[in-house]
Amino acid sequence: MQTNGLCSVSDLTGLTFKIPAYQRGYRWSEKEVKTLLEDIVDFIQESKQEEFYSLQPIVVRAVDEIYHVIDGQQRLTTIFLIVKYLDNKDLFSLVYETREKSFEFLHDIARRSKQEKNLNIDFYHFKMAYETIERFFEQTDHVKKQEFLSTLLNRCKVLWHESIDEEKEVFVRLNSGKIPLEEAENIKALFLAQPKGSHAEKEVAKRAKKWYEAEKKARDDRDFVYCVLASVDSRQIIEGEKPTLSDDLQRIVIYLKAIAPVNTPQKQGALFDYFYQKYKDKSMGEEWSKLEKAIDSLNGWARRKTSADVDDKKIFHYVGFLIYEGVSIASLYKKWVQIKDDQTIKLPKKALAAYLFEQIKNRMRSNIERREVLSYNEDNDKRTLLALLLLFNMECHIAKDVGYFQFNRFVLEQWTLEHVYAQNSESVVAQKELEGDIQESLKYRIIEWLKEVEKHLEEGALKEEIKKFLKKPPSLENFSKHLEKRGLLKKIDEAFLEDGKLHLLQNLTLLDKSSNSALGNLIFSKKQEKIRELDDQQKLIPIGTRMVFFKEFSKPERRSLDIFTKEDQEDYLEEIRKRLKAYIEDEGVQQ
Repeated sequence: MQTNGLCSVSDLTGLTFKIPAYQRGYRWSEKEVKTLLEDIVDFIQESKQEEFYSLQPIVVRAVDEIYHVIDGQQRLTTIFLIVKYLDNKDLFSLVYETREKSFEFLHDIARRSKQEKNLNIDFYHFKMAYETIERFFEQTDHVKKQEFLSTLLNRCKVLWHESIDEEKEVFVRLNSGKIPLEEAENIKALFLAQPKGSHAEKEVAKRAKKWYEAEKKARDDRDFVYCVLASVDSRQIIEGEKPTLSDDLQRIVIYLKAIAPVNTPQKQGALFDYFYQKYKDKSMGEEWSKLEKAIDSLNGWARRKTSADVDDKKIFHYVGFLIYEGVSIASLYKKWVQIKDDQTIKLPKKALAAYLFEQIKNRMRSNIERREVLSYNEDNDKRTLLALLLLFNMECHIAKDVGYFQFNRFVLEQWTLEHVYAQNSESVVAQKELEGDIQESLKYRIIEWLKEVEKHLEEGALKEEIKKFLKKPPSLENFSKHLEKRGLLKKIDEAFLEDGKLHLLQNLTLLDKSSNSALGNLIFSKKQEKIRELDDQQKLIPIGTRMVFFKEFSKPERRSLDIFTKEDQEDYLEEIRKRLKAYIEDEGVQQ
């Protein structure tokens, strides 16, 4: 047998299939059996000789010359029963790991009595399915049994998939909906099943190649294209030094979603239902043409280009942003098709870029107008703050012409909000670290932080108290006691708590999750050093993050200072305002 691909039912002749103990038994009801029989009859009556009927996938793992069935037990058993009724022979063998007498019952099912079927639940369902098949052919006069058998064996094909993974793991993933393999591969089988005419074989090969290439290109360069076009669930990310998307995720689905109706339900199987109806309507040729155009168009949007076309660059960034914000690829692609079909639009790319810009503007203004002030302390605001900073970084990429924003790394490395200036004393020293003897390194860390706080604070009693403490710091032995006695850390935290601006946009930036953890407990000057180290390690530092930590937005006279002052915050905020003014207007960003 081939490892993967379409194979006719007759190709299963003589094979041995093993049903593992971890699977439940045969459970198809009269409804499922009858539906399969009726579909094949419809196919016989409506199809042409060169066409074939696509059954659902059979997923197996080959062990020596026995195929362990991971998915497809119900279909295999029903096929066996139909052939048994029509031809009175065993098309293949079914070995049950824990239900040893099941195949014996199937082999002799026509003569098994009603009493015997009640011996166990599997026998009951076997017999009920067989009786359904008997009644169907007895009550359907126009169906010729031999024609049906010939069609089932030679013109009905299953999508055969051999897995090399551990079978129980694959079974669990398949049956918990974590592998979209069945839906995507089922749809592929529909596309490969319906080419017509003398060049049908070449058309099938052409479609299979296009499908493979689209899947491959979407995966290239750590899913660079896919992460622009698709909303990624964090559960699909495999974490590590270089996080990746699960290999089981079928990237081709994003192109299929683009040509399905915008209102297609998001539930598992809904996409297949849409294409299956098209298959029954014999319009898969038309759908294939749509899919080819969608693949070419969407890849054009989402790939890096060497040309200096500003509309291409805007489309790339705008699409990536809107998808991240939850807009469906189907709605964006539908708009593109409308623009292309409108003969009055002379510059379609420019029109698309303008439309995408308006979509972003409307979404951002809507989100911001709900709140007078956006704060990190409000969970509902975090997503909007992150979106604003993502948009800011995108605009820096577009305006400075420094390449394309790497949405794949933004998604896979799970970027989060990072405070530019430390939030409070707990971000520098935990209370338990001050209990008992402390190390010289901890004393140094606290003193450096206090120096930074002192420079940050406006004139007042607390600023003077810190100056006094720093002028003559206590010895190592008395350092903790002295801090506690003065209540200095508590006073600073209270002052910061009153200073709500520390949690506003002007003190926030973007950083990947692992780098954020590394920087979280550092003072500003140390964060600057760490950013340089991460840069040297080729960690992706967003352009806006790099510029704010290197104080490129600050006035020239303050750029040499190794602290992030309130004046620096205002300069940073002003730069964000300037870049995003067209999207949100001045009043949208609160100080």
